[in-house]
Amino acid sequence: MSEQKPVALTGATGFVGRAVLAEIHAAGRPSRILVRAPAASEHKHTEVVKGDLSDRAALRSLAEGCDTVLHIAGAVKAKSRADFWAINVDGTRNALEEAERAGASRFVFVSSLAARQPELSNYAASKAAGERIVLDHKSSMQTLILRPSAVYGPGDTATLPLLKALMSPIAVVPGCKSCRFSLVHVQDLARVCLAAADSSVTGLLEIDDTSGGYGWSDLAAVTHELSGKPRRMAYLPRALATTIASLGALASLITRKPAMLSHGKVNELYHPDWTVMGAGWPRRNPVLLSKGLAQTINWYQDQGLLPRRQMNPSHQQQSAPHS
Repeated sequence: MSEQKPVALTGATGFVGRAVLAEIHAAGRPSRILVRAPAASEHKHTEVVKGDLSDRAALRSLAEGCDTVLHIAGAVKAKSRADFWAINVDGTRNALEEAERAGASRFVFVSSLAARQPELSNYAASKAAGERIVLDHKSSMQTLILRPSAVYGPGDTATLPLLKALMSPIAVVPGCKSCRFSLVHVQDLARVCLAAADSSVTGLLEIDDTSGGYGWSDLAAVTHELSGKPRRMAYLPRALATTIASLGALASLITRKPAMLSHGKVNELYHPDWTVMGAGWPRRNPVLLSKGLAQTINWYQDQGLLPRRQMNPSHQQQSAPHS
């Protein structure tokens, strides 16, 4: 029996990347990862290549001797369009071309559902441009683009403000009452990524939890069942969100750090339809919202980021909060 070749992975220290690396290890598979600071990482069961997406020599070393490169690394926040482009566009081009030069037979790019609406934000535009590089690339190497919907789960600190809002007596959410969106649990996405790495599927697929999508009231109702809150919902007016984004942009100029809420992010949050299109990736026992959100809330509580509240059994019998 021949020795398995490692799966090459960028973005292994990020939220999704960590879950994918854990899935690879759980399957008993060898892996090789690109890390900017190996001394600060703890990857005892994988090969580590020092470098980033601008380092073509490191990217070639990452891919050498591997059949598949899983490209997950990307910027979700940046100070400028140029910063998004440097990582999400130029970095994708570098990873793709060096994978081919190293002799990899397959390249899987984990993009974002935001790429479907590139006019909304610099982030969305950069992900769409990265996808175009992969789609237009002509070679014998198989390429697949995965567009995950919003990813959540244990280990993700980005959704903490939202969960704090949903676990308040009155949940104020940044979006519209009619907005619809898809979600995918990070463990599910990790399973899809590993399956995609081993498959021969090509093209572009959008990924969710197979539910067909949710509204804000659905999210609030599940949180209500788990914690008894929220009791009511309110929707943050878009004009107020835009004002907050403007203040954030001013603060960003002073601190030279990306704003938490940008004008592009406001455009994304108030877009009416982020539900996935197409059949996605078939799988057994997907993690649906009730189970996934319970895991996520428990993780936040274990980390001391959310207070623990004793569950009131009567909440299980109450109707969903007003939307």
